[in-house]
Amino acid sequence: MLAALEVARDELGRIGEGNLWSLTDAESLDVRIQLEQLSAMVAAARIAATRDVDSRAAAVAAGATSTTAWLVNRLRVHPGAAAREVRLAEALDRELPATRAALAAGEIGTAAVEVIAETDTALRACATAAERAQAEALLVDHASRLPVRGLQAAALHLRHRLDPDRGHRLEREEQRQLARREFRLRIQPDGTSRPDGYLDVEATALLRTALDSLSAPRPSADGARDLRTPGQRRGDALVELVELAVRSGNLPTRAGQPVQLTVTIGLTDLQQGLTQAACRGAGWFDDGQPVSAATIRRLACDAQVIPVLLGSASQPLDVGHAVRSATLPIHRALAVRDQGCAFPGCDRPPAWSVVHHICHWADGGDTSCANCVLLCGRHHRVVHHDGWDVAIEADGLPSFYPPAWIDPERSPRRNHRLRPHAAMPGADPNAADDDVLADVLPFTRT
Repeated sequence: MLAALEVARDELGRIGEGNLWSLTDAESLDVRIQLEQLSAMVAAARIAATRDVDSRAAAVAAGATSTTAWLVNRLRVHPGAAAREVRLAEALDRELPATRAALAAGEIGTAAVEVIAETDTALRACATAAERAQAEALLVDHASRLPVRGLQAAALHLRHRLDPDRGHRLEREEQRQLARREFRLRIQPDGTSRPDGYLDVEATALLRTALDSLSAPRPSADGARDLRTPGQRRGDALVELVELAVRSGNLPTRAGQPVQLTVTIGLTDLQQGLTQAACRGAGWFDDGQPVSAATIRRLACDAQVIPVLLGSASQPLDVGHAVRSATLPIHRALAVRDQGCAFPGCDRPPAWSVVHHICHWADGGDTSCANCVLLCGRHHRVVHHDGWDVAIEADGLPSFYPPAWIDPERSPRRNHRLRPHAAMPGADPNAADDDVLADVLPFTRT
């Protein structure tokens, strides 16, 4: 054994000195495959050596309290990894001969071995020795053909098939998972946060289903691909879920009032938020965190946001009534006209869109169909921050004018989704809600 290790070290040194750049693509792939097989074979020898040290208590004889402690202190192995290695070495030696042989032959990796060992441990409570042996052989065969996640799924299915009490056992496990469910929002000094917690299987499936529906790549209007990473898309999707819940009106009230996001800003800063190229105006949320005037102007378009305006002497000018919120009839009218987010190329439905004022209320704009358009959360930010302009044209439909860096001619663009009505005139801004609804909904209300 010692002589073989010396030869192996010499040969591995030669491998490390090899010129990978001289390989063909096929040879490069073959080298990586062979190294993975070699790694598995070395892991098998390492685990067997750990078992030998543990079974003869050599580490204890040398002065360590246990084999695990010796691995941690002498070889600087992570404590958790050391404990798992000792347990895995014993399981391979006593219970899993087929798995041990496959690892030694380089046919499966250590990750697959751990899945098989965990499954065998779980089956000890419900399966016979013969059933466990059959399960091991089946999983070893799967491990040579399936990725680790596929092997985990197969192992879980096998455990439930061999467990005669699987229904009750699964129900108890679900109850334990539910009791562990928690969520923490770790607020950072700059006002950002890091979510943390634990979700049971059901909650995980619900959240993944909702996030998957919102986190698909969204090409831009000109066909450019979505440059956001999958993690960024899921982060944006989570915010959309929260915005959707807040706008639904179904959340519990607080102090008799709907859930509201309050921001405070000086009136001058708010009015100049988009008129100066380098506006330094800022406001703050009710927890004291600062926020830019441009972001506040965007948030103020949402009917669920209550602005708090202060004059130059910090006296309240108006609280909660500075914006005339879009009424339900107006929102319905916009839903019929725009059929969701009106930004070119977007397919988000009305329920996932907010009412955007084309001429902001701080600049004298009113809340009417002639001055409003529906935008999803992402394109609401694009319009507010990226230089896009919106206009309601003579046919009553919104057009979007890109910034010059996208199109020097700033040619108007539209969302070309199928519309039930070819044109829809903007409603009279001075009309009553019922009149607005009657103008744009060509059917009788009940």
